[in-house]
Amino acid sequence: MKKTILLTLLVILFHLPVFAQWSDNGTSLTTTDNVGIGISTLGTYSLSLKQSNTGTGYGMRIINGSSTQSMQFWAGGTGVVIDAEGDANLHLRTNNQDRIYIKNNGQIGVGTSAIGNYLFTLRQSETGAGNGMRITNGSGTQHMQLWSGGSGVVIDAEGNANLHLRTNNTDRLFIQNNGQVGIGTNSMGSHQLAVEGSIGAREIKVEASGWSDFVFEKDYELRTLEEVEQHINENGHLPEIPSEEEVTENGVNLGEMNAKLLQKIEELTLYMIDMNKRMNQLETENTQLKEKVQLIENQ
Repeated sequence: MKKTILLTLLVILFHLPVFAQWSDNGTSLTTTDNVGIGISTLGTYSLSLKQSNTGTGYGMRIINGSSTQSMQFWAGGTGVVIDAEGDANLHLRTNNQDRIYIKNNGQIGVGTSAIGNYLFTLRQSETGAGNGMRITNGSGTQHMQLWSGGSGVVIDAEGNANLHLRTNNTDRLFIQNNGQVGIGTNSMGSHQLAVEGSIGAREIKVEASGWSDFVFEKDYELRTLEEVEQHINENGHLPEIPSEEEVTENGVNLGEMNAKLLQKIEELTLYMIDMNKRMNQLETENTQLKEKVQLIENQ
């Protein structure tokens, strides 16, 4: 009889459901088992929370001591939501420091909560370059960095990437990875800087490698006007000056052309000086002839 009762008790104990083991030390309630709230399918998660099937804000809520601010976690039709309710700011921290800070008015700080009146503020590391913001393309082969260093503010297209600054999906400033720059164009040819359109400036300074004052040197061989005339008749342009066809095809080197134009002006000045000397001589001779004529008439 006793054996029958003992066996019956053992069967009952083996068939009793096994409940999680909780420990209560008076200030905290702990368990080493996985816990589900509103759900029994836990998988490998230590804590699983199933919200209500309808409505928003039915996930998990954390309220501060004064019950004036609360934090909600829930999943709705718009996606997964982390919601700092009321006038609470949202801090995402590691090592007790703000890494992402979202103010209750929508301002965002990354690496800082001192955001002033800026909508978005990024604070880079105190040391080192390239510790600002990095954007990587899909294949991870090209990168865009924005950071501020000892040399100033830097926009860096890393790797072999070209840099495009666009409006209306059109390149306004294009910097090729070899250093060539295009304004309004990305076809620079062999030019270091190419501009599609006009340039307006109060002053343009060209660093010329030479100038045309050699015209005034004593050993300079100035063409005769007859030689210049012959060159014009045969070629249709001044000597040392490119033709219209050459300019249309190759353009004009501004510094070189200014030097050539100055050369022609200086040559023209020499021609005028020579002509002035001849005119003075003719006037002298003319005066002398008049005097002789006057003497003859007086006789």
